[in-house]
Amino acid sequence: MGFSSKYNAITAFATELLAVREGIAMVKRLEVKDVELEVDALSLSVMLNSASSTLHHELAAVVKDIEEDIKYFDTFEILHVKRTHNAVAHELAQIGMSMSVGHRLYLTCPESVLPIYNTELAAVAALNADEDSDEE
Repeated sequence: MGFSSKYNAITAFATELLAVREGIAMVKRLEVKDVELEVDALSLSVMLNSASSTLHHELAAVVKDIEEDIKYFDTFEILHVKRTHNAVAHELAQIGMSMSVGHRLYLTCPESVLPIYNTELAAVAALNADEDSDEE
């Protein structure tokens, strides 16, 4: 599941932070209780993992919203993923940037993103297979 949205934010960082808040609200409405959030901005990962130290940041209100929403979940893990390993999210963001307004939810992978998704899925499967063979 994923989504594309058009934000009127002035920085990529602010856009990603707003997308995180929207994504958290979406999985909360779907009553998902265990969440693993992957972000490709290391500074965003650091900020969300130490939200109480961002009280004076210009986006503190958004961070506070996220901090409050996270309390709903049984488990909530924030991971930094290199942009090279997060191509699907990047492509969904590109769709959002090309939209004139609004929001679009995807229950399945959009056709334009499917080749990238399949490539990433195969890479993850290969990595997991390597880890499994190392354990034997």
